Amino acid sequence: MLASTKCKLWGMTYSPFANRLKELMDSRSMSVAALARESGLKYHEVHTWFRRDTAKPASLSVDKVAKVLDVSSTFLLTGQPDPIEEEKDLGVRAIRHLARQLEPDLLRRLLDHGEDLLSEQDRRPQLGAPEEK
Repeated sequence: MLASTKCKLWGMTYSPFANRLKELMDSRSMSVAALARESGLKYHEVHTWFRRDTAKPASLSVDKVAKVLDVSSTFLLTGQPDPIEEEKDLGVRAIRHLARQLEPDLLRRLLDHGEDLLSEQDRRPQLGAPEEK
């Protein structure tokens, strides 16, 4: 569990969301301005999360910030790992394990097959997207 962090400038206690965000930013030596710029958000929006402990970030904003910080939106909002991301991480570790054991020509075939799977996925309709008529 994260320790409560106080804002040095205003002496306020951060919300749990802002506390997690601040720790991630600090670990990357990232300022509010840099996070806003890299996520495509306005400085004022990001800055508000640290000034008002009741500030509620928009879902799209959380997604953008999570992408920049390479964490899941679920983690930023709840502090809990995202089960889907955990499953993907397990898959990545399994693929790395396999790749280390393959001879170079077989590894190239595995990579080619991965590209084929990505192409197949791109042709599938997106979940939740309206069907084309």
